[in-house]
Amino acid sequence: MKKKDVKNVFNTLPLVSQLGISLVVPLVFCLLICYWLTNRFSIGSWVYIPGIVFGLGAFVSTCYRIYKKETDAAGNSKKPLGFNEHN
Repeated sequence: MKKKDVKNVFNTLPLVSQLGISLVVPLVFCLLICYWLTNRFSIGSWVYIPGIVFGLGAFVSTCYRIYKKETDAAGNSKKPLGFNEHN
């Protein structure tokens, strides 16, 4: 492996780990809240369905934000021109 390839792997490693944590944390947090609700208020286990949906929604939202941040940093996004910036 070349030095450049190794450097590229180490540069993308935090992004991959952040994405993995972004998947696990919201889903586990929502499931813990559902577990607390079922034990505290004797609600049925149907509460887990919205908990999973909200956890996955938070994951999708976080993935989109990370994607937008990385594409903007790479310079792949084109900003719309302002009114006075047209040629």
